[in-house]
Amino acid sequence: MSIDRIIVAYDASDLARAAFAHAIELAKASGSEITVLRVLETQIAPPLPDPTVGMVMGAPPPATIGPTIEQQREQAARELPEAVEFARKAGVTCHPEIVEGELIDEIARLAGPNDLIAVGAKGRFADARIGSSTTALIGEAPCPVLVGTGPLRDLSRVLCVFDGAERSRFALDWSKHLSEQTGWPLTVLAVTRMGDQLAGVLQKAQDAAPEAMVVHYGPEEESEAKQIETAAEHANAALLVMGAFPDSWLHRLFFGGTTDHVISHVQAPVVLVRRAPD
Repeated sequence: MSIDRIIVAYDASDLARAAFAHAIELAKASGSEITVLRVLETQIAPPLPDPTVGMVMGAPPPATIGPTIEQQREQAARELPEAVEFARKAGVTCHPEIVEGELIDEIARLAGPNDLIAVGAKGRFADARIGSSTTALIGEAPCPVLVGTGPLRDLSRVLCVFDGAERSRFALDWSKHLSEQTGWPLTVLAVTRMGDQLAGVLQKAQDAAPEAMVVHYGPEEESEAKQIETAAEHANAALLVMGAFPDSWLHRLFFGGTTDHVISHVQAPVVLVRRAPD
């Protein structure tokens, strides 16, 4: 398994540019190509009129929301060459692609199991919460998703979160492959969930990745999310990799979830892994 291609959802917003910049750093180290993707979305239907307000006969229908497909296409034709040229100067092969359709569906359709999708943390992919675009994309995508949070940094290490659960094992397997592909050293962050004994998690992490450095930050009684946040503050050059959304939707709705907290609070690029690598 290797990262063959990084697909960047790109609309030239500041957040999309940040995701693209993180993708460039990773592509340089991994030898991957980049596809910079612009999805031309169909118009969002106007809101239904308030039934308590009388309709004026002969009045024009409400205006559609957002730019038209042609306006989006013209904008993409101006902006994508800029991204391709930026990548070329960085020594990365980059291909532009413009498609028309629904954002999540088109990104997931284009991606394969050996790809990586990169998106901004906010904007169209705002606040990874229940029902958000980020949550939906991670659920549908056949590959991991990089969420570009925090300022751009020179990446040189893989930091994988491991708590012994199935998805953290998926994340660790993917991290091992990434470490081999990039040459970056792998550090495993052992975190404890409620009722876990730290010594047991540390041993499981070392058994699963015997060549890696295994570390732990923060008191055992801290939440898993807080342990990750503390570690990320100390790992300025690390790409954070973790299993995505292991908590039930009900738990996340009422109490929040580890993935939600990390995306909202950790100032580092985060790769979310939901499936076992092929």
